[in-house]
Amino acid sequence: MLVWLALFLLCVVRVDSFDLASLVRNRFAEPIAPGSAEQFECIGCTIVLSIIEQMADIHGKTVDKVLDEFCYLFPLEVQATCLYYVNLYGEDIVRLFTAGYNSDGVCHGLSVCTDPTCRLIPTSKLPMPTADPTLEQRIGPKRNTQWDPWGWLKNLINKFGNKHEPFFDFDGDIFSPEPDFRGSTWRGRDCNDFDAEVYPGRREEESASGLDQNCNGVFKKGGIDYEKMYCEGSGQLGAILLGDSAGAHFHIPPDWMNASAINGNTYNNLLFMASNELDEPWASAWTGYINGTKDSPVDSIYKHLRSRNRCNHRDYQNVGVNGARSGATVNIVKDVARNQTLDYPVLFSLELIGNDVCSPHHNTDFTTPAEFKKNILEILEYLDTILPAGSHVLMTGLAQGSVLWDFMHARTHPIGTTYANVYQFLNCMHASPCWTWMNANSTVREAGDKRAAELSDVYPTIVAGYKFKHFDMMYKPFPFKEIVAQWTKMGGQPWQLIEPSDGFHPNQISNWLTALYTVSILPPGWLGPVNPYNNNITAMFGTQGGY
Repeated sequence: MLVWLALFLLCVVRVDSFDLASLVRNRFAEPIAPGSAEQFECIGCTIVLSIIEQMADIHGKTVDKVLDEFCYLFPLEVQATCLYYVNLYGEDIVRLFTAGYNSDGVCHGLSVCTDPTCRLIPTSKLPMPTADPTLEQRIGPKRNTQWDPWGWLKNLINKFGNKHEPFFDFDGDIFSPEPDFRGSTWRGRDCNDFDAEVYPGRREEESASGLDQNCNGVFKKGGIDYEKMYCEGSGQLGAILLGDSAGAHFHIPPDWMNASAINGNTYNNLLFMASNELDEPWASAWTGYINGTKDSPVDSIYKHLRSRNRCNHRDYQNVGVNGARSGATVNIVKDVARNQTLDYPVLFSLELIGNDVCSPHHNTDFTTPAEFKKNILEILEYLDTILPAGSHVLMTGLAQGSVLWDFMHARTHPIGTTYANVYQFLNCMHASPCWTWMNANSTVREAGDKRAAELSDVYPTIVAGYKFKHFDMMYKPFPFKEIVAQWTKMGGQPWQLIEPSDGFHPNQISNWLTALYTVSILPPGWLGPVNPYNNNITAMFGTQGGY
């Protein structure tokens, strides 16, 4: 169980600070350095045993009874491993809880945690227990389990994580008919994965008789070329995002950590969410395509492009990478799939809102303005070699992240303790997604804001001083102030705009409001013309094949 829980918490607390592949490589490196796998096993143990303790209290059950039932909450692929670790550690977990220790103490008593100063729930007055010297002898060597999540993740990362391209892609055009593993949830669905000349965003060719070459669901039918009739000359535009976890819409369901909400359905989507790196690009501000609800509204730049011109159907790409800094993005940009000659122009977002001033390390080793400018110019120069003429590039500045502490620190996290305690625990473990801003020290937070502002100032100097052949450019500051003002005007509170599980990322409401705000400030023409044949396309092709 603890191995899987460490994987779960690895994604929870570290995925936004480093390249995920590097984290997995560190997990298997020797010796294990501070801040890597051992710390994550401690974090996993502490948080999950806290949930188990709360579940026992909420449901009036003993801890051993909850442990007996806990593994069956997860998908079948996870249960065997979970049961093995429950059997391995279960008696000692029950013994330590019965002795009055909370999850911090239990994990120290199991020798999973070793630093007594790092506590998730610092209110306990009991000293940390001394590890049982017979524990290792009693449990013996750990055997290989039926499903090893560390091995699964390592193999998966080796196959697709370093390239941020679809795992299932037979024709190699970087588009996939399958949704997960960087597939059609990230880029429009490939309607023919055995032909590299067929993919979303492609210009139709005369020779493509009856073939929906750009997968937009408009094609030749009954001898009539509806693509030519309804789409030719309509000003088609794709939507592409290149950025970090905010652009990818990082999201951990808060019910995963809320003991009172956990039931037999809570973790049904766990493997799907893991296969999407705990991101939800399908509901993001730039590439979201699903229908929202009253409680979870969805809007996006792509949805506006499609609404104005149904010929833009499926032409979206999200190349958001958790933890991406500008330096790494110089290489990540090469995973953008666009052919300057064969494809339509795009409305492109470059969005790096925090990682250049964020890390789990207790220092202010930020990206310098000179480094940032060099990186951004390299990215733009590469884009000028792949984006078709007539494209537009919108660059978004960094967040002023100190507001996170202001809005969140005194509130209660779903795990049952304050965000201040969660931030401090992760900082103590050198595992915070942003030690800079998730920090009780206002001087550190202000230093992060200062550098973020300096890096943001690089963008308008580039817009003013550089020209590129195939696209024009615009800069917008990160619009959190505007979003907060709009949400407050609607009767909301600022804290309701932050992901509750990590207390760090913009949540679904933020993504919705960001899309609306962005549309309102784009220059005329950047969203393309309205297609007068939209109603004809709907009448003839309905949902155009969906997503």
